[in-house]
Amino acid sequence: MNKKTYIDIQKEKYYKIISIRCRYLSDELVFFNNHGLNHILRKNNKDRPFKDQFRRFELIKYCQTILQDLDIEVEYRISAKESSVAHFWGITGVVDKKKIKVIIRRIDNGQLIFLSIMDN
Repeated sequence: MNKKTYIDIQKEKYYKIISIRCRYLSDELVFFNNHGLNHILRKNNKDRPFKDQFRRFELIKYCQTILQDLDIEVEYRISAKESSVAHFWGITGVVDKKKIKVIIRRIDNGQLIFLSIMDN
């Protein structure tokens, strides 16, 4: 399978997720939209190396387990720009002996969105 075909298949899987409830954030829905997909594929408006894209796509399958588990570590930060405030949560869990962090973002009082995923 070539890179383009792999990415197209992963995009389709990603968009089928739609949303996952996050137990840590009062069971609110975390939406999987273009912001998160773009972050998997690009960094600073440049394509990530395929190896990095592949690794991140392979980690997506752990999102539901991590977001619905309460045995997690949570980091929180806030960033204010002009007239909006961005809230970021780094939710880290251990799945299959892998430490995986899911990044969630909320701008002002908007929806929670999946922004990124990484492992150590």
